[in-house]
Amino acid sequence: MKSVLFALILVVTACAKREPIVSSGKVDPEVIRAVRAEGVSIAPVVRMQDLPAAPIPPSAAMGEIEARLREGEEHLATPSLLDVNNPRDAAFLRNEFFGNIRFGGGFVRTGDVALEVRARLIEFGLDERYAMDGTRWLTDALPRVLDAAKVPIGAPAPAVAPVPERRRFRGLHPEDGHDNVNLPRTELVPVALDATERAAGPQRWLVVPYLRSYYTHNGGWFLGQTFGCTAGARVEALVVLYDTASGRPVWSMPLLGRHIQAQKGQASTAELDQYLLWAEATAEAQLARGWLE
Repeated sequence: MKSVLFALILVVTACAKREPIVSSGKVDPEVIRAVRAEGVSIAPVVRMQDLPAAPIPPSAAMGEIEARLREGEEHLATPSLLDVNNPRDAAFLRNEFFGNIRFGGGFVRTGDVALEVRARLIEFGLDERYAMDGTRWLTDALPRVLDAAKVPIGAPAPAVAPVPERRRFRGLHPEDGHDNVNLPRTELVPVALDATERAAGPQRWLVVPYLRSYYTHNGGWFLGQTFGCTAGARVEALVVLYDTASGRPVWSMPLLGRHIQAQKGQASTAELDQYLLWAEATAEAQLARGWLE
């Protein structure tokens, strides 16, 4: 009965601060010509969950309100508590998570400003495997896209990881209510390279790829998503092109691959893997279309 009811409901920074630089959306034609003539170096993939981040407000721990069951719910499981001091829980709340998310038990409402919906039970798994798969995908995707764009690729650059600003998205978003991401949303804004990072690359033009999220999930409610979503997968990344002569990003592009399977509350392992492949393909196609545009 619970599963039927669930299906019916479902259907219905810690580091030194550097000035963020927002791309104008247009790239100087001279830069495009120089990049195509001189080529680029590619830095290793940076996982956002490994970078310093500002603490999440304690209210996001969702402890006190969730611990008090609503009248008539005494027979239901005690809600999962997310600890903002736990790196994995914090990464999930920031949408910088790698792994599989299992929702269960319907939903609860939580929050100290507004009461927001969230799945009652949340379990995580496959963290390391998904982190490796996502890193491998983005590592392989960049050369494919650059080769198709006829951009020469030079010697690999050493690890470079300037921490992008995590900027909160304000107001309503068209996908709010049923998306497979926690609210509030944030966007990543690149910052300039410091002197050490500028000297790291063997070439003037340096590409730094950030993998933000790579996860699958069954049907349920991400924090703040009122109507919930069915099973699916989500892949997010940020690709930044730096001019190491100045240290400034000359181009950047956020990538989003998302798949939510209609009328599928519980997907098999193979189906979840396929959702990831579709999400990867969507994100890679975005990069191919938008490279230096």
